[in-house]
Amino acid sequence: MEKYFLIDTTPPQSPQEQSEVLKHVALEVAETCNRLRCDAIRIEESCTLIRKGRKCGIINKEGRIIVPIEMHVIIPPVNSQGKLFCTKDCQGRWGAVDENGKIRISYGTYHNMWGFDHDLCLVDNGTDKKGFTDRAIIDSDGNIIVDFGTYSSIWDFYAKPYSSIVAEREDMKYYLSKENPLVIIKEERNKK
Repeated sequence: MEKYFLIDTTPPQSPQEQSEVLKHVALEVAETCNRLRCDAIRIEESCTLIRKGRKCGIINKEGRIIVPIEMHVIIPPVNSQGKLFCTKDCQGRWGAVDENGKIRISYGTYHNMWGFDHDLCLVDNGTDKKGFTDRAIIDSDGNIIVDFGTYSSIWDFYAKPYSSIVAEREDMKYYLSKENPLVIIKEERNKK
């Protein structure tokens, strides 16, 4: 099941409601959103995510488009120093761009990306021969921190309130540090 990020599930319906949303955005951003006739916006710290129909993109504070409105999915970073946005392009390929629109992780490198949390991102390479999703954890530089095949399962940790990352191997469950997922905080046997 594919996870989609919706920038705003309830876009403003009237010009007055739209005006209320846009009044908190810099004039340049508001003008760009109006000119592009955006359906919805989501204001981030250094930029604004915009949606027009089924496509989305990113504009900076000056109103310049830094990620064209051609993406299917944009997942903003949370709890992260680096500002890497995971994006899914119109060909279904995942990649990551920074707040300036520079591609930091090439499209198609991974089958799926869940979003950066604590400058870490859960990625997968699709399914293995046994039908399991082969997952790994990368950092914001694209380095693999927890390699593919290390665990039989790594749970999604993006924007979750958990203090650790849960991973499983055989009949054991491991709780990995979000600051350094190579550190096992706790381990326990899976309940049967």
